[in-house]
Amino acid sequence: MFCLFIFGPTAEISFGRIKFLLIYLIAGVGGSATSYVFMDPRSFGVGVDGQVGPDLFAHPNGTNSFRVETDNKKIVYVTDCEHPEGSLNENVVKIATECDFLIHDSHFTRDDLKTHKGWGHSSWEQAVEVAKLSNTKKLILFHHDPFRPDDELDQIEKKAQQIFPNTIVAKQDLEIIL
Repeated sequence: MFCLFIFGPTAEISFGRIKFLLIYLIAGVGGSATSYVFMDPRSFGVGVDGQVGPDLFAHPNGTNSFRVETDNKKIVYVTDCEHPEGSLNENVVKIATECDFLIHDSHFTRDDLKTHKGWGHSSWEQAVEVAKLSNTKKLILFHHDPFRPDDELDQIEKKAQQIFPNTIVAKQDLEIIL
């Protein structure tokens, strides 16, 4: 719009009102049509170089996870995701591929999952596996069981770091610098 504000009056004088209007309409429709044909219909642009794309995962009430790409960084947010029994949800691994930050549901431990089938959550062990398989740079475990004490979360962080060293457990007031 800024370019139109700056160059519009000059272009209108140069081409004439009718030709300028046609150029403006063709460019607008052409740009929209190009975006429609070539972009993933589930994603949308944000700013100059940003891209947001969702994916749907298993949860009793349905849930979406998101991949945000901006400033050459890829951030993936996976919440309320119940992986299939005995395996990982392939869509989760796919959406997390080559991301800089994977923020993944870690409500349960693997043992907890045995008695919480259908609750729509992951274990921290599953989150670590997703990070490894997707070649994630940094894993942030979040969405913890609210009854899990901080000392247990510290133990989970240490165990996770033994498998995937660049792991942290999200805590209140956590800030991450992109």
